[in-house]
Amino acid sequence: MLESKFLTFIPQDGDPTRRTQVITVSSKGEDKNTRRPSTGISLGIIRWYAPWRRYVFVVEPGTLFDSQCLDDIATYLSELMTARQNEKRRSLKGTAK
Repeated sequence: MLESKFLTFIPQDGDPTRRTQVITVSSKGEDKNTRRPSTGISLGIIRWYAPWRRYVFVVEPGTLFDSQCLDDIATYLSELMTARQNEKRRSLKGTAK
């Protein structure tokens, strides 16, 4: 999946009955004590939105994004959709006789 300069995409462990993923999007930060990379501020989540039949990004209130961050989020959404479509095709081939 996408490696972003400014964002971290963290898949959430959740309800095992969910058919789609939920991903937390956070800024990349730095631990002030160790100077090591860490998860920064939560910016929102990526989740499946059934009425549109696609993944969407749901922002946290008060967050701001520049074009690079928006491009990275859009690319990640596209990758999720491609993976889902490929998975669906594989499952359909498995059921075809």
